[in-house]
Parts: sequence; structure tokens; C-alpha cells
Amino acid sequence: KGIGQVDIINIRGKDGLSVWPEKNSEEDIDLFLSLVSAAAAQKEFFNNPVVDGGVFAEITYGKVPALSKFKFLVIYGDPAPGENKTKKSSTKTVCLLGKLAGRLYLIKTFLDRGLNAEFVEWYIKLLEFVGGKTTVYCYMENNKLQDPFFQQVFQPIVRRIRRERKISLYITGDEEKKTDKATRIEANLEPLNREGNLVLNEAEKDNPHMKRMAEQFKLFNLQLTYPADGPDCVEGGNRIIDRKARQSEKPVIVTRKSTRSQNKYRV
Repeated sequence: KGIGQVDIINIRGKDGLSVWPEKNSEEDIDLFLSLVSAAAAQKEFFNNPVVDGGVFAEITYGKVPALSKFKFLVIYGDPAPGENKTKKSSTKTVCLLGKLAGRLYLIKTFLDRGLNAEFVEWYIKLLEFVGGKTTVYCYMENNKLQDPFFQQVFQPIVRRIRRERKISLYITGDEEKKTDKATRIEANLEPLNREGNLVLNEAEKDNPHMKRMAEQFKLFNLQLTYPADGPDCVEGGNRIIDRKARQSEKPVIVTRKSTRSQNKYRV
């Protein structure tokens, strides 16, 4: 015999607000969540039993080499739809990434809910952080569905900022067609991470933005039961870095003389 109806009630509803404000205020909920790990919070307060370290078992922190040692850096952004800061909205991400001797360094990141103008401002802050020590390419995820948003919302913001603040800010849309988000992140970043070649800047370890990034890596799974905007952004930036590196490689020139000398059938 059944035990009757069972209701699953989370501490916050789909609108991101307390389902029982008389008992649990927003301030109290924020306090509760700050006292436990993200995995425990998802399990205890949101009935979402995510596994900590399911794919990215260990997170490597390390010292980032001097920025001048990098041939170039990439600032990559994942804008996410929405123009608000509510707990229900998706997170926006911008990452400063560089690769040296096979290691991918996450140098600095912004990962939060925010306005579109704030999202663009993160690019400027990262450019200022680099301070001209090396070349920087700025990219933003821009698939076919996002293109109207990119052209009609972000580009006007960028042009206005360039005009008003007299700064050089040019963001290229990343229009490359992508495969499934979850498997793409696992396939392209997990091997790097497993070998200790995905390095988060130890100097940023206590930065709330970097903490959120590490949290999303730890709670990442192929079902995407926890947000993965941060890892998705890192994967996109890594792809751009690898593409740029291939484009800058000098072609191998084989002379006719060397070809003839290696031809055993030549008489």
C-alpha cells in the first residue's frame, strides 16, 4: 500500500526566492548556504545530490608565470542570457587564459550574475590587469542563436565604451559550431586537469569569482545538474588558444633536394 503523496520542497523556489519567507528569510538562507559546501547545500536544501569531484577529482592551484612570458593571452566570455542579478538568472563568465609549455593557466576570472554592461566591464578590467605585458585576444561565445544578441546588445555597448572612455576594446564573436556541452568539457579539459596541466592561479584562490569557478569544476557532471558556465568558458578559451597557436606555427618547408636524397628509387 502506498504511503500517499510526497512533495519535494526546496528551500528556494524556481523564482530563486524563499518558499517559506516567514521562517527562512533571504538573509538566513544565504547564511545557511555559506556554512556548508556547495555539494552539501545542493543535497540538503535543493534535493539535488550532486557528487563532489565526480569528473574533476582534484583542482590544481599554482603560481602563474610572468605574463610577459606568454606569447599571447585570451580573454573569453560566455554572456548567458538575461539582464538581472536575481538568484534565478544564469551566471555570466569572463576568463583570462594563457598556455605555456602545455599548461593551461586560468589567470583571473569573473563569474557571477550581472548586467550586460558589467559583463563588458569585466573585459576592460582584465585588459587593465594584463597592462600591455603581452598580446591579448578578446572573444565572446556567439553561436547562431546568440548572434542577434551579440550584434544588437553587446556590440553597441562595446562601441559606446570605446567612444566614451577612449579605450581600445574589440571583441570577436566565436562562431565555431560546438558539440554537446557536457561531453565537450569533459573530453577537452578533464585530461588536462588529470595531468595537472589545468592550473588555477593560486593568487586568486580566495577571490569569490575564482571560488565559484572551482566549485563548478568540482560539481561538474555529464548530466549538468549543477551550473557549468565557468568550465564551459574555460573550454572555449582553451580552444581559441590552441587554434591561434596552430595558426602561428611556421610551415615545414621541404626542399626538392632533400626529397630527392631520401628517394631510394631515384636513379
